[in-house]
Amino acid sequence: MILYSIIIILDEKNDDIVSFVSDLNQFFSTRYESFEIIAVINGYEGFYKNKFNRIDNAAIPIKSYSLYRRTTQAVCIKAALKESNGEAIVVFGAYQQITMESLGNAIEAFDSDVDIVIPCRRKRVDPSFNQIQSRLFNWMVRKITGVGFTDLSCTVRIIKKDVLSNLDFYGNMYRFLPVVAALKGFRYKEIDVDHHREMGKTGFYSVSEYCLRILDILSLFFLIRYTKKPFRFFSFIGSFFLGGGLILSGYVAIEKIVLDIPMGNRTSLMMGILLIALGVQSAATGLIGEIISFVHGRKRKEYTIDRIVSMSFSTNERRKCTERRQIRDRRRNV
Repeated sequence: MILYSIIIILDEKNDDIVSFVSDLNQFFSTRYESFEIIAVINGYEGFYKNKFNRIDNAAIPIKSYSLYRRTTQAVCIKAALKESNGEAIVVFGAYQQITMESLGNAIEAFDSDVDIVIPCRRKRVDPSFNQIQSRLFNWMVRKITGVGFTDLSCTVRIIKKDVLSNLDFYGNMYRFLPVVAALKGFRYKEIDVDHHREMGKTGFYSVSEYCLRILDILSLFFLIRYTKKPFRFFSFIGSFFLGGGLILSGYVAIEKIVLDIPMGNRTSLMMGILLIALGVQSAATGLIGEIISFVHGRKRKEYTIDRIVSMSFSTNERRKCTERRQIRDRRRNV
């Protein structure tokens, strides 16, 4: 049985990937614990081809997979998860973010009472502007979710394979994986680590990058609070439109009745009617979402059983279970 599956998501170019993989291999080899290294090349097959030839020549055991086209981190994780055999999953980004000593501390903190360990880089070495952006991002996530993680920008995760298999995440939701795990009831621990170095983007990102981050946070907000009750979300928005439309339309109607001002060519009247229509449509969209959530959401588990403490049945309870099973079998055979 393999204890650790080390997954490296290569969605950026890293010229030092050979030394990074070599250091990981040496680190886990000195722990005398079984492990495997899995690399997922996400869109940079040409860049990493020669580098993995060097890794093969160095006789470093590694399984590498290249995806047909560039995709999201969640897809990379799920693809690597199917090929992994370890009981615990250790995920890295394209480059080393924390020191090997800190990695050892994080693994030591990963015990039977913890399902996921999240490193928190304290003495960061990246530019100040990047640190400000990261703090702002983490502050927004904390305010929305109520879970007090301080460094979700760090790509390193240590998580049990069974836990990772039971989490629903997609797209760019890998960044919020600790939040999803915490809200599911899994036990987590955030541990302080030393920042190794920063090789990713620095300074200002592109406008699309900021827009995607905001959309990710909004998606997380909706998934956490309104997945099971979309009608509340859309009706809340629709109430603003409907209220504004009624106020404008009522104002125009009062002017017509009291001051005898013509209302046929009033822009305010057209705007009021438009807002009323938007409010009704928003509420209708929420109602449709509520129906879909009720029909299909009943099949999704909203809980996770940690362990069965005890299980005992009386004779009467066993008889009832047997009768229910027989009725269910008869219905299947009809």
